[in-house]
Amino acid sequence: MGDVAANLRKVGVNVVAPVEEYLFVSGCPSESYDFLISDADHLNSGTWIDEHLRIVRPGGFLFFHDTNQIDEFPNMALIGKRVKELGLCHYHFKKSSRPDEQCERGWLFVMKPEREALVEARSRRAREPNGRCLVCVGARQHRRRGDFPRFPSR
Repeated sequence: MGDVAANLRKVGVNVVAPVEEYLFVSGCPSESYDFLISDADHLNSGTWIDEHLRIVRPGGFLFFHDTNQIDEFPNMALIGKRVKELGLCHYHFKKSSRPDEQCERGWLFVMKPEREALVEARSRRAREPNGRCLVCVGARQHRRRGDFPRFPSR
């Protein structure tokens, strides 16, 4: 990781490694990152998903790795469960399109909506009997048109 991290730091990316994930996440100011990748504490990170969401700005992106390894890391299932409870736009990659991807292990991609979209998502979700109304970053446009997107759970 040394060369990759050094190159990312040169262009202004804040690479945080190695460090205990919970110590880092719990110590971050709210809404301090646009993009978060979690690939650290597989045994426990599912128990602090709200902390991950807290430190990402509205309109930001989150990636969680190894989310399809539920037998080995049962708490990883809590991440997907919480994302669905909140009605957040997400996609769970479970199949690789190239040999070097390792998506079979699971990559959960989550988009944190703008503040007003999150409130609307929670409100609509309460009215949707199947609970599948998910809101993406472009929620303002969808709300105006009244055609919220639906994404398949995978």
